[in-house]
Amino acid sequence: MQKVYSKGFNGWSQLAILLGLVGGGILATVLISFLIWISMTDGSILNMEKDMLKPENANAIQVLQAASALFMFFIPTVAFASICYRNKWTFLGFKEKLNPKALLIVLLIVAVSIPMMGLLEQINRAIPLPATTRVRFDDMEERYNEQVLLMVQLKTWGQYFISLFIIAVLPAITEEMVFRGGLQNLLTRWMKSPWAAILITSFLFSAIHWSWYGFIVRFALGVVLGLIFYYTKNIWLNILLHFLNNALVVTSLFITARQGKPLDMTPTDSFPLIVGVAGLILMVVLMRWLINSSPNPVLEENRIDVFDRRNPFDERNV
Repeated sequence: MQKVYSKGFNGWSQLAILLGLVGGGILATVLISFLIWISMTDGSILNMEKDMLKPENANAIQVLQAASALFMFFIPTVAFASICYRNKWTFLGFKEKLNPKALLIVLLIVAVSIPMMGLLEQINRAIPLPATTRVRFDDMEERYNEQVLLMVQLKTWGQYFISLFIIAVLPAITEEMVFRGGLQNLLTRWMKSPWAAILITSFLFSAIHWSWYGFIVRFALGVVLGLIFYYTKNIWLNILLHFLNNALVVTSLFITARQGKPLDMTPTDSFPLIVGVAGLILMVVLMRWLINSSPNPVLEENRIDVFDRRNPFDERNV
């Protein structure tokens, strides 16, 4: 059983600290984004939203994406864990070793998630909406896809690896840290209800992507990631699954580009229903296997004096 050394902040205080740091990170990201945009494009921030869809600004958009991941998610989460916990990396779930069986299950989950997510996306698109709302969501989805395709420069292998880093590596690390290692971890320990913490976190995780047609898909992915983190307490598994999920999209676009075909992120409506249902069933089976093969998810929490300078990793201090 791992020990987590809390500095004594209650649930409300920890939530306020995390949200305050993320809010500060958002403000810092906005200011830094303006500076990056002006220095890299010589353009005006007043026309920034429109100019972000111009191909000549692709490099600037990639830098903005990296800055956003760093200042909005990574730094606030590390600061939060440092303020509230002595052994912050243990709290966030950074273990030194991976369970081989858990690693195998996560890789299988990635495989079966493809048809499952296709099914959920079709369900999401089939939800009836008022005409004006659907037009607005269509416009949001189109702009989102345009920005992603603009960030993904795939003419060479070098551009492929850069796109993989921006679209897959950075979001996998930073988003898992703030949502699973930070927020879900906090809510689970505070509310004493893992499912409530997972559902709340998954809702917010999906909502921040501003994509209605992908909302159910990302919510379901958030639930899967939440369960993996709760039962393994190893955020590396979350990062791996999140990375592979995004990397498959980038790789698919790269293969399309190498074939000389136009890039398109619009999903097809011809996804076989039976395959999607099979993927969903297999996902449930794999999650049950993971849960049954995982150790006790409970972390022992020890409160310490904020001014206690003992090394929490030293077994003599346990």
